[in-house]
Amino acid sequence: MIRRVGIACSTALVATAISLAVALPTSAQPSADPPVSGDPRATAHSGNATTCEQAGLSGSKVTVGFVIDPTNRFVTITSVPSDIELTGTVVKGGDGYNVYGPQHLVLLHSPLVGANNQNIPQISHWFACGTKKDTSTTTTTTTTTTTTTTTTGSSSSTTTTTTSGGAGGGTTTTTAPAGQGSGGAASGDLASTGVSAVTPMLMAGGALVLIGGALLYFLRRTRGQRR
Repeated sequence: MIRRVGIACSTALVATAISLAVALPTSAQPSADPPVSGDPRATAHSGNATTCEQAGLSGSKVTVGFVIDPTNRFVTITSVPSDIELTGTVVKGGDGYNVYGPQHLVLLHSPLVGANNQNIPQISHWFACGTKKDTSTTTTTTTTTTTTTTTTGSSSSTTTTTTSGGAGGGTTTTTAPAGQGSGGAASGDLASTGVSAVTPMLMAGGALVLIGGALLYFLRRTRGQRR
């Protein structure tokens, strides 16, 4: 009797062990269905990500301005530092996380959960990634040239002043004397050709001719009236 009971107990233990060996691997297998992002702007990933590298984004975590809705399901980035180039945003919730591109800032959320993937879970954590912008500056050089021409009598001179701005800039002055006589004057310069000295004499001669003509006419008229 005792032997039969021992055999029965051993058989029951073996059957239980076999059942557990079969059931445990089956229950430990992860779900084959990937998470659903619920947003065409986002790419959904299963599991968790706590760094930019894990999320496949360049740069590192950056501080940005943001607001989260009262249900803790949507985050909106309101500002990014001027010296930061945003590379993306990660939003974790449920059993997965969504990765958004740098151009997407409004109403970001985690992958869908629940029956038929119809629910947006609360955000467990989120972070933005970015890199430092290149702040190197380019030096611009501005050149201003001023030319001054001075004429005195039959000679003239030209002074050119060039001023350059930017690194290494300076001032250079060059003076070049013009030729003598009519060849050294600027085009149309009457002083170098002597015309300015002759013109007053011509005007004076013309005035004398007019005065003489007027006197001759006056004398002739006076004689005519006496006759």
